Amino acid sequence: MIKNVVLDIGNVLVDWDWEGYFEYLGYAEEDVFDALAGYTVLSHRWNDLDRGVKGDENVINEMIDIAPMWESDILHVMEHIGEAVIQFKYAKRWIREIKEAGKKVYLLSNYSEYLFNQTEEDELDFIELTDGVVFSFREHYIKPEKEIYEILLDRYNLKAEECVFIDDKEENIEGAKALGFETILFDDFENVHEKLNGMIL
Repeated sequence: MIKNVVLDIGNVLVDWDWEGYFEYLGYAEEDVFDALAGYTVLSHRWNDLDRGVKGDENVINEMIDIAPMWESDILHVMEHIGEAVIQFKYAKRWIREIKEAGKKVYLLSNYSEYLFNQTEEDELDFIELTDGVVFSFREHYIKPEKEIYEILLDRYNLKAEECVFIDDKEENIEGAKALGFETILFDDFENVHEKLNGMIL
């Protein structure tokens, strides 16, 4: 029986609209857009930020070291990158609904401290409604590494087979499945909402 719902954050509870943010800053031209994305949000260094081992400033300096000609633009992008995170209108309502159905709600997210510090008070204000949270930057593991799922299970004394994990990335879903979680791949809210209700109601 499902007792716990484990939610990813990005593209599940919040819109991670970095594309719109880049365009808002004036980086809509394809070559510029692709270059800056490749040095920042689409770089493996973004995963380094999420992992929280190297230190945010060091990772950003690495981005600049790779592309010194883009230094001012990289700094411009990173300064207010939290503006790319926009809470979905349904987020808090959905968490409350799940809890009203008698289930506990946990968050499991690849998230950097750098981004967290810019979004905690506003776009992530649903955290206080949940029963627990595991952020990659605090644990130094990222999904789909098994250790981060195991941290969630151990910390909150959960059984994987009593949890349903919802994430927008197939590789993260597969990582949870390997440990015995029930899973739902997030594609569209209405579709996922219906699937989850069929499992918990």
